[in-house]
Amino acid sequence: MAVPQGAERIPGATSKIFTGPGSSHAVGLERTEEFLAEVLAFFAAPPAPAATG
Repeated sequence: MAVPQGAERIPGATSKIFTGPGSSHAVGLERTEEFLAEVLAFFAAPPAPAATG
């Protein structure tokens, strides 16, 4: 599946698409452990270099 437009334009941005059961608009409530694992991994990663230009 392609990354939604926008994430590739933001330095350091990532995109995660949840599919299957419990992948509605409330994925953070329906699949809390998987969702939080992604969020915490993002925050734990070193910051991306600042864009110049």
